[in-house]
Amino acid sequence: FSPMSLNRNMKYTAVLLVAASVLLALPQVHAANLKPGDALPALKAKDFEGALPELAGKVVLLDFWASWCGPCKASLPQLDKLYREYGKRGFVILGVSVDESSADMKAFLEAHPVSFPTVRDKAQTLVGQVSVDVMPTSLLINREGKVTKIHSGYQGEKTVEELRAEIEQLLGAP
Repeated sequence: FSPMSLNRNMKYTAVLLVAASVLLALPQVHAANLKPGDALPALKAKDFEGALPELAGKVVLLDFWASWCGPCKASLPQLDKLYREYGKRGFVILGVSVDESSADMKAFLEAHPVSFPTVRDKAQTLVGQVSVDVMPTSLLINREGKVTKIHSGYQGEKTVEELRAEIEQLLGAP
C-alpha cells in the first residue's frame, strides 16, 4: 500500500462509520419491531393523496390495504361497520391504500365503497416506514397516539371480534 491509498482508505472508512452511526441513530419503526406503547409516526409529513382526518385524541385504526388484495375485499366492509358503530364515540378508521396507481384505488373504492376516510400512500413512505409485509395490516392506536395492537392479515369474524373488544376497551364506557 502506498501512503496515499492508505490515507484514502482511512477517509472512506471514516465516512462509512459516520454514515452507519447516523443510520443507527434514526428512529426505526417496523411492524416486526413495533410494539404496544410505540408512537405512531407523524402522518402530516407523509405524501398522501387525499385528506387526513383529525386524529388527535381519538382511537384510530390505521388500515393498510390494496386493490389487488383479496382479503381486503372482505375486510373493508367489516371495518366500515365498526366505523359506523363506534365513530360517534371518538373512533376513526384511516384507510391507507398502497396502490401504485390512483385509478386502481378509486376503482376499488367505487366497487367497494366505505364511509371512513381513505388516503393513498403514493410515495410508499408510511408503508415503507412501518414495514407492512401482509395485506391487510391494521394498527390500533389509543387516544395518546400510541400503538396498542397490530393485526396482520384478516381472519374474518375472528379479526372483527378481536377489533371490537379492543376498540371498546380503548373507548371506555359510553
